[in-house]
Amino acid sequence: MQDGLIGHAPEQLAIVGPLWLYALTFSGVSMVFESAKPRSFEGEQDTESAFVRNVAMVSSLLSPFLLLVHAYWAVVQAGRFDALLAVFGAVFGVVIVASAVGMAIGAGAPGLGRALRRFSAYVAIASLAFTIWVTWANAYAVINAYLLSHPR
Repeated sequence: MQDGLIGHAPEQLAIVGPLWLYALTFSGVSMVFESAKPRSFEGEQDTESAFVRNVAMVSSLLSPFLLLVHAYWAVVQAGRFDALLAVFGAVFGVVIVASAVGMAIGAGAPGLGRALRRFSAYVAIASLAFTIWVTWANAYAVINAYLLSHPR
């Protein structure tokens, strides 16, 4: 018998939908690719362009934010506020685990880390595009609700 918060986690995560879980997984993969950069040594030339760094950075910030907004609105619409902890914990857990896995890859296998980092901008763009596609309706609804509640 599974009672309590952990026992109901799959049911609570089902509120946000399977596409949200796919977007969360894809964002985690993108974060692994981004954080897999091996440690640079003194005097080593940085071969990465500013574009690659900026795309990966924006994707890493925007994807979890959109996933959180979507999850919040889905939970509010379902009236299941007990699920907030599970869905927010899933997002924060994926961010932390993906970053740790990427750093471990970069430290343990620098060649693989460089290869993953080389493709990180492309994976980040695809991940962000998929996340926007999955979350746009709820994000739009949250923006509208906020704007309508603050009239000028």
